[in-house]
Amino acid sequence: MTNWFNFPSFEVVHNTLAQFIKNISQWKDEEEEDNILIHGSHDHPLTLEFDLSNITNFSDYHEVICNGCILPLFMNDAPFYSCNRCDFFLHKWCAKLPCELKPHPDTDHTDTEHTLTLQVRMKECFGFFSCKGCQRVGNGFAYKCKECKGYYLDVICAALPRRVNHETHKHPLHLKYGRTIGGCFSCGETNFFDDRIYNHSSTISSCPTSFTFGCDRCHFSIHPSCLLLPQEIVHWYDEHGFKLIDPDIFISNDNQGASEYHCEFCEEKIDPKRLMYHCFECDQCVDAYCVNGLLSQFAKPVKFDGLYDSQLHKKHPLTCILPGEEFNCNGCKEEWPIMCRMFGIGFEFTECQIRFGLICFISKGSLDHEKESYDQDRDLLVKSI
Repeated sequence: MTNWFNFPSFEVVHNTLAQFIKNISQWKDEEEEDNILIHGSHDHPLTLEFDLSNITNFSDYHEVICNGCILPLFMNDAPFYSCNRCDFFLHKWCAKLPCELKPHPDTDHTDTEHTLTLQVRMKECFGFFSCKGCQRVGNGFAYKCKECKGYYLDVICAALPRRVNHETHKHPLHLKYGRTIGGCFSCGETNFFDDRIYNHSSTISSCPTSFTFGCDRCHFSIHPSCLLLPQEIVHWYDEHGFKLIDPDIFISNDNQGASEYHCEFCEEKIDPKRLMYHCFECDQCVDAYCVNGLLSQFAKPVKFDGLYDSQLHKKHPLTCILPGEEFNCNGCKEEWPIMCRMFGIGFEFTECQIRFGLICFISKGSLDHEKESYDQDRDLLVKSI
């Protein structure tokens, strides 16, 4: 089956990602849900909720995040499951994900058809993992390959269809792993990353690559997150909104006199080989790369605000946060300064002025008898990105 995609808004993108997950879920529309659910991902019973307004005042409803797929809950996602004691929520389809998926889409293992096993409560790395599909660190549910060391997929990447049609290309696009030809049509990046920052570890030998949708006939590739960009975005930078366009065609046919454009978000020059967003009324542009990194559903698959017990600060649990510019890790010194910053995940207890980046939190926050195991997990996490 081939899926045809056109995304007018972020809400449509969200609904499409939800449909991907529904396609692999064992939940069906006609099924009657249990009012009380005992799920292996959580210590407390989960209650079926029918109205999102009972949970939020809508001014910050995007903060209601599913702990399984790390997507926000929208009004049309009801009913859903929630914990009456904790900030824990599950889409009804995430509550019934299959225990196994087979095979995982790795071209190095097409002859083995390794099975992926659902992990709803991981002990390794305090539940954080690096997804082999999108190269992002997350803390939702994961699918793990028992045969391939360090191979995890988050729920969204595990649910991606194997074949799609998209307006960026005339031929069907097939899901690829480790594809290196040409780079991404939208962002221009290849699937390979700079190995120099990973030289401290040799615990995993596979190259750090990611998923793309590609056409072998035309050497065309596009990342899933770039393929899922909406046609139009609304942002406070511009009252009219921005529309997705091909900059090469737009700049060459521009009647307004500008020979080049700069992104309103990052103020860098727009690469004519990348997609961009443009407001025709105000003649302002935004790089699609910035939109993907800042606003897309793939931006940060992490549920923040959770509490974590750690040996680093035994008096109080630490809160998982999105670090700001002034964030300084207490554990880095000169050992992990770059790594703790690059992940964009922090832990803190404000009253005691305790702050740690993800890598220091994982490597130094474990019990002594668990340290060797956590050091290996940390190295796998870092190396696999």
